[in-house]
Amino acid sequence: MTWYALVPPTVQVKGTTAVVKAPLQFVVFPFPTSSNPHPTELVLNVTEILYYQYNATAAAWQITSEYWIVHPIPVSAVAPGYSPGQYSG
Repeated sequence: MTWYALVPPTVQVKGTTAVVKAPLQFVVFPFPTSSNPHPTELVLNVTEILYYQYNATAAAWQITSEYWIVHPIPVSAVAPGYSPGQYSG
């Protein structure tokens, strides 16, 4: 699997809370298994949203929750001309 950020994350700070949104893209090349001998390569477009709270006692930001919004798409949508048969694992 390969992943990268599509654009830099955005950060919004309001008082002692912060929200970070990061659009990520994961390219997944699964290995064949006995239950899935011919897996399909795919791309996962992910919006990751992280919520932080500032802890004055620790003098640090602490994550309070995290959400992933996932949209799978075929590899050919981001790599025109890609043929799944070209990947050998």
